[in-house]
Amino acid sequence: MKSTKQQSIEGKFQHVFYSPKGKIDGMLMDVEGEAVQVVFDRHDNDSPNAFLSFKPGKLMVVKVTTKSPAIKGVRAHLIYKFIQLVSVAGRKPDKHKSANNGACSGNVAYFNYARHGEANGMVLDSGDFIHLNPAAFSMLSLKVGDKVRANGKAHGLHSGTGMILQATRLNGKNVEHG
Repeated sequence: MKSTKQQSIEGKFQHVFYSPKGKIDGMLMDVEGEAVQVVFDRHDNDSPNAFLSFKPGKLMVVKVTTKSPAIKGVRAHLIYKFIQLVSVAGRKPDKHKSANNGACSGNVAYFNYARHGEANGMVLDSGDFIHLNPAAFSMLSLKVGDKVRANGKAHGLHSGTGMILQATRLNGKNVEHG
């Protein structure tokens, strides 16, 4: 097995890119005027979340390893495998924005429904989805347009449009998942 050496690369974030199933596969960076692709491990569901809120041009340093040559087709640019986000705009990444500790707020745009028809959360005008169990949701008496603040465990939506947050607190009240 060929060993791969870790290195850090510095560049400007361009955008994330998706798998055919809608999962974030990686991101594109501009490194000294050259396009560089950084791919996430297929089983890494947390690392891509850090990049959901980045705007194009955000300066960052990432730790990577070289990726083996593509079996299919010709590469359009250099490809690296993601190891770690080292810094963003010269500072260490904010751990609070990691996948495990999330917070979101906004106005209720519409309610989300489980497959069996019960309301189980809401989508905010920000694009974030706050998930609750149906019993907890029914106790909240929320309406479309209401302002909400929620905390809980979060990760990125497959669409890349926001986060899904398993709420443990909503508008200052504890909520339970059964």
